[in-house]
Amino acid sequence: MKRNPLSRRNFVKASSATVIGATLGSLAPRAHAAGSDTIRVGLVGCGGRGSGAAMNAIKSAPGVQISALADVFPKKVKATRKRLEKAGPAEAITVTDATCFSGINAYKELIRHPDVDVVILATPPGFRPVHLAEVVEVGKHAFIEKPACVDAVGYRSLLKSDEIARQKGISVVTGTMFRRSNNYMDGVQAMHDGKIGDILFAQARYCSGGIWYRPRKEGMTDVEYQINNWYHFVWLCGDQIVEQAVHNIDAINWAMGGPPTKAYGSGGQRNRPADSEIYDSTSLDFEYPNGATLSFMCRQHAGRNDVSNRFVGTKGTAVIMPFGNTILKIHDGSLITRSKYKGDAYTQEHTDLINSIRSGKPIVEIKELADSSLTAVMGRMAAYTGQAVTWDFMTQESQLDLVPAGLTRETQMVSQGVAVPGRTKLV
Repeated sequence: MKRNPLSRRNFVKASSATVIGATLGSLAPRAHAAGSDTIRVGLVGCGGRGSGAAMNAIKSAPGVQISALADVFPKKVKATRKRLEKAGPAEAITVTDATCFSGINAYKELIRHPDVDVVILATPPGFRPVHLAEVVEVGKHAFIEKPACVDAVGYRSLLKSDEIARQKGISVVTGTMFRRSNNYMDGVQAMHDGKIGDILFAQARYCSGGIWYRPRKEGMTDVEYQINNWYHFVWLCGDQIVEQAVHNIDAINWAMGGPPTKAYGSGGQRNRPADSEIYDSTSLDFEYPNGATLSFMCRQHAGRNDVSNRFVGTKGTAVIMPFGNTILKIHDGSLITRSKYKGDAYTQEHTDLINSIRSGKPIVEIKELADSSLTAVMGRMAAYTGQAVTWDFMTQESQLDLVPAGLTRETQMVSQGVAVPGRTKLV
């Protein structure tokens, strides 16, 4: 699916040399506000997850303040400010009228504001690559929600941001919270230690109920409607496999030691609203370099929910449940290890970020999330086109570019409709 002729490819090519050549070292990252141990956090994207991430940041460590808010919609900025001030504590919310920003380019104002040391990026995923590029250019630290991109052009932008962040000593922690869930950490470490032998097969499911839908309000432009109803447009959310099920895909990639080589499968839509572009079910097989196969399924409709990851090795099996148990057994049924989820992985992400900033030991997780996000995009493209899609194609050849460059409030957006294999091209 190729949405618009104003491709970000040209933007990325034109800007990357400038960013890398002109800004490295020109704006050193600030570990904290000058003269204090206070870390001031700005939130870009004032939806439910953004508000939640802001509260997680406040709880993560002493001396963390939410100092600025930005969103396309001023009502969301106002509502989030009110929600945060009510939740408190009062000393942790230092947002003022002067640090509230709205509009398509509000993210730039917040990122460049002197009262912001760390930026939380929690907008619809399609914006993530451009927003992160702005953060690393300025030289600030970031927490970025999953997923990191919705297309191949966005993926390549992320790799450039990863390079710049490492060269500048910027910390960028990501919202792949399974990696900070103790039961996942225990299970993956046990597999890396060979407790179930060589992994032969894995199964990942993200099967849940339906998702919200926000009807168009009178007076909304195309851009305003689609951003407000972002989960139903591929250029913004990437489809369920990218936006939601990337958690499972990231966990499998983590256990396997990297991304797969190929994806093949199918999907479709029967239960979405009339103008929703995304599938409500997707089933795929992924092949990994070690010869292992992942059987993957995600859906959002009525039925039995199942969010889980299972692994079969030459010696035994592993089952990991989000917020639940991790159980490893050898093939005769004998228990190898059991680990029960505890703590708060959502807050731990921010604790690790703040600690890395204060200690001067940067954490940079962009590449891992970028790889998992592109794995999900590869699976979506396989389902949408009916083709077998390879990692080499995605990383070296694909020119898929869904997010309009030069986006304004008045940009006309023509929906591509629901993808149909045989008609939807592999780009």
